[in-house]
Amino acid sequence: MKTSNDEQVGFKNASLELFRFYKDILANESKELITILGKDSVNEFDMGRITAIENSISLREAKLDSVFEKAQEVFAKKHGVMLLTNPLQSEIDSIK
Repeated sequence: MKTSNDEQVGFKNASLELFRFYKDILANESKELITILGKDSVNEFDMGRITAIENSISLREAKLDSVFEKAQEVFAKKHGVMLLTNPLQSEIDSIK
């Protein structure tokens, strides 16, 4: 059985992994996207690369986000914190 400390560490580690992921995107993929989108004209190959980058980010983020959400729920339940659904989430999810 997990102790309170284990739950806190789990939530902290899941948070840090997600933050590292976003930092990595800023250091790597964003540079390539800025280079592509900074061109005078974007060709079909460029659009394919943008789509590939987007898909790669989404797949990696989904795994980390799932771990984070589970750790967050455990932590919130243990400490009596009520998690709320973002009323704009469906609108955010529909942006493509």
